[in-house]
Amino acid sequence: MRRLIMATTFAIATALTPTWLLAGSVMDPTPLDRYVGEQTAPKTLLVYTAPTCSNCVDFERQILPELHKRYVETGKLRLVHRPFIRNSVDAVAFMVIASVNDANKEKAFAAFTDNFEKITQPGSKPVIHEIAASVGIDSDGFERLLNDQKLLDELNRTMATAMTVYDVRGTPAFFLDGKLITPDGTIRPFAEAMDAKTP
Repeated sequence: MRRLIMATTFAIATALTPTWLLAGSVMDPTPLDRYVGEQTAPKTLLVYTAPTCSNCVDFERQILPELHKRYVETGKLRLVHRPFIRNSVDAVAFMVIASVNDANKEKAFAAFTDNFEKITQPGSKPVIHEIAASVGIDSDGFERLLNDQKLLDELNRTMATAMTVYDVRGTPAFFLDGKLITPDGTIRPFAEAMDAKTP
């Protein structure tokens, strides 16, 4: 995991790429997006998130269940989770999530959220190892994963685009159909945006 400490630094350096080389919409899909909900849902909420972000975990634990019940389960909303790496633990966590099938992506993401207090402590590699094993990545596979430069580059590129083109400076960051949502720690801003009548 030591080699991945440079991941965020590399991403920030990459963020200096001219914006005309990275033009597009924030809602354009990336290879690392993780989807929840019906593809035919009329609205899409994009969430830039990081496993070691306490505010992200608060959203996952306190707001997302109600959001899911009101809008995702009723077919009104599709969620897109997109990586935003802040440190080497985030990088490894997202590499684990990206390397497993869709069913295990959900399991891995939930495991990182459930173990937030552990993965943010020094010496968290055994916990991450355990999570990886729980979704079918053995010790050899885990070591290969840490050396997957192509995947790490994709993570860095995703973060660089977020920072440079879409001005994402921290996590969590929310875009409902491309419009920035400012959170207040409750479901209110999401509900207001979802329930707003189209002019």
